[in-house]
Amino acid sequence: MYPLLAQDTLEGYTQTQFGQPATTTFAAAAVDPGTAPDPWAAALTAAEDADDEATAQNKTLRLIVFPGDYFPSDNESGVAELQTFAASKDVDLLLGYAEAGDQPPRSVLLTPSGTSYTYKRSHEWRGEGLTNLSDKYLVVDRDYARVALLQD
Repeated sequence: MYPLLAQDTLEGYTQTQFGQPATTTFAAAAVDPGTAPDPWAAALTAAEDADDEATAQNKTLRLIVFPGDYFPSDNESGVAELQTFAASKDVDLLLGYAEAGDQPPRSVLLTPSGTSYTYKRSHEWRGEGLTNLSDKYLVVDRDYARVALLQD
């Protein structure tokens, strides 16, 4: 109720106790590159388009999220191109990888600094028979927000 009354006296306390990033305004984009013979090239084009749109609207784009299960497998050159884009635009990219054999789907957050965070799905659907499921959720503190990585 405090925020509704414009008297949020607990905001400062909450910020310090939970170690949350400072309040800021930023843009996030969920993009769907669509089906393409080369999903990595399509993803790069979609990211560039999202950045162009944010720039045209005078918004600071900090996070681009791709669909879960969009990327079929690792591709060293594709990841390198997306990493270069992330660094040049100061934007995080959240990639969703599909299930590989008996391995669970995973999400990977690429950051401008070159650090990446990987989260493997923590549950399986009935009859999947996946191995190496994660036993925890992954939450990453970024300078603009606290980001939880999920899959499916």
